[in-house]
Amino acid sequence: WTPTATAGSIAGSNISYAGKYTRIGDTVHINLKISATANDLVIGSYVGISGLPFTVNETASGYYSTEDIELHHGGEANAGGTAVYLSAGGSATSTQNIYLSLTYYV
Repeated sequence: WTPTATAGSIAGSNISYAGKYTRIGDTVHINLKISATANDLVIGSYVGISGLPFTVNETASGYYSTEDIELHHGGEANAGGTAVYLSAGGSATSTQNIYLSLTYYV
């Protein structure tokens, strides 16, 4: 899938998005990686990432992590939509990557 930031705010140097998914029956598992070329990746209050490969049937929630600290932040895909929303996180001085894995139903 092709992730695109469409809501909220995300900051960092030369941000790139990579998405992969696997669908088995009515279950979709996504992986999302957001990267910056410097260690300055920050999600403001939240960011919406659109482009999920299939419309979400039931709201799903999960967590994302960064490589710099042992904290997990929230992620949610709402029923009827094709976006996932990530809560605030990252660091302007030590985050280069954000990783999210989420399973939802179609």
